[in-house]
Amino acid sequence: MYQWRKFDFFEDKYGGKSSIPDEISGKIECSSSGRGKVVIGCNDGTVSFLDRGLNFNSGFQSHSSSVLFLQQLKQRNFLLTVGEDEQLASHQSAMCLKVFDLDKPSQQQEGTSSAAATPDSIGILRIFTNNFPEAKITSFLVLEEAPPILLIAIGLDNGCIYCIKGDIARERIQRFKLQVDNASNKSQLPVTGLGFRVDGQTLQLFAVTPDSSQQADAAATAEVLRKYGDHLYSKQDYDEAMAQYINTIGHLEPSYVIQKFLDAQRIHNLTNYLENLHEKGLASKDHTTLLLNCYTKLKDVEKLNAGDHEWYLKILLEDLGRYDEALEYISSLDSSQAGVTVKEYGRHSGDEKEIQDLRTNARSSSSASVLLALSPLIFQRSISCACTLSINVALGIMRKNARNVLPTTDQSLRMKRTWSRTPKIRTVSSNRLRAQKMGFL
Repeated sequence: MYQWRKFDFFEDKYGGKSSIPDEISGKIECSSSGRGKVVIGCNDGTVSFLDRGLNFNSGFQSHSSSVLFLQQLKQRNFLLTVGEDEQLASHQSAMCLKVFDLDKPSQQQEGTSSAAATPDSIGILRIFTNNFPEAKITSFLVLEEAPPILLIAIGLDNGCIYCIKGDIARERIQRFKLQVDNASNKSQLPVTGLGFRVDGQTLQLFAVTPDSSQQADAAATAEVLRKYGDHLYSKQDYDEAMAQYINTIGHLEPSYVIQKFLDAQRIHNLTNYLENLHEKGLASKDHTTLLLNCYTKLKDVEKLNAGDHEWYLKILLEDLGRYDEALEYISSLDSSQAGVTVKEYGRHSGDEKEIQDLRTNARSSSSASVLLALSPLIFQRSISCACTLSINVALGIMRKNARNVLPTTDQSLRMKRTWSRTPKIRTVSSNRLRAQKMGFL
């Protein structure tokens, strides 16, 4: 029976009391910090200030009921709270936004201590109106712009974000709302987190939903695995590095990994990565080409036979121009697979006029190297004629056609020079060019 061992990675250190101060009687609902203090809001409507040692410093009653959210500002000594108060009218919502100036305490009543003094409330807003229907508040964030302007974002459980911008103390504000949709099924998801980003003159607001947080967690995990893989790669621990990179598939650009292992000439690791890329259905045509050529480089006949015959023949014919190897490969297949392959490539009959022109200037020959000098059109025409026959008969017809269209020696040389000078226009990735230079293609 196995026994688990416990390892302590962190050491507990307390800056003060580890328990909640006795002066706080309500249930803690929210908190913030700034200017050397921790601010706590409770379900009884109170707000409390703690020092760095988590000792009670002061407190006041901010709302008649629960304090749901609060934020201590950095530039100005303001505290913003969101909570429930008494309804002044039946059609009004009890949810209020309040702004307190902590540098201006209100007039202290006789007989009360300074710790119970309430700071000056410089602004009160009803969050929900006729144009901004009530919903459950799930997130809250304040951005300080040029004083006295504040930008307040309030996230709701229906996917809406209510925004309030302006000078709240003077009630010079504007309201607008944003809608966050679930990209997968257009359903409404609660906005559980908010974030502002200021880039020059551009202001961006980020919203977090349960769906986006799951994606963010997966992306963050992939980034950690990538960095650990890079570390192992720098130590030349290629096998373990590849194990990390494989776990990033779907998040990390494949070319990042492929380039590393092409540079290191680690064909076994590269093959492993490409296989996993195909298993997850994320491989492109270039990835397939590179994988088949890795198999060829490794002389892995079993995987080649079990692989994609169509792609392999496309590589031989369209990319490499190795027509003799294509014929030999087809002849090595079993009869059923060979028949399928022949039918696939028999769909293109070629240019009849070009074939007729070749026949006009041809003479018969039995040279074994004939297939190396033939145009791909002859190969295609031969397969087209033989698409319903067995592979052995098909190869015989190909060779017969080759003998019937073989040019003279001088013509053959001229044709070879022409074909060698004819550019083949392709769009290839940088990784594919790198692979060609290293002999993979």
